[in-house]
Amino acid sequence: MDKQEEERKEKERIEREKCEKQVQMQKDNYIKKNGYFWTGPADVKIPLSIRRVPSLDRVNSTSYSLTDGGTCQVSNTVLGTNKQPYTTDEYREKFAIYTNGDWYWNMSNKNIKNSQKHFWNFL
Repeated sequence: MDKQEEERKEKERIEREKCEKQVQMQKDNYIKKNGYFWTGPADVKIPLSIRRVPSLDRVNSTSYSLTDGGTCQVSNTVLGTNKQPYTTDEYREKFAIYTNGDWYWNMSNKNIKNSQKHFWNFL
């Protein structure tokens, strides 16, 4: 490997580490202000480890991104559908559990096509 290649790789490594620190700082700021959950469809509290969940409309998905100010920006994909959307009660019944006075994402729900298994014990 020549010197220019080494310098390029070092610059990439430094930039990657800088981005990783920025993301961690955003997450830390959010957790300090709001805890370990973001609020998804039907006011279901979802662990930060889950970035995308089904939307109420049964077709699209809802995801979040964190901002520098410690806030959470929620967005939806935009595909049309003729399907009837979930009601709040249907969505919660299918994807959430009620505990400690709030609705939380049901991590063991078989209806969720999510191969990721996340351990969380924040309740």
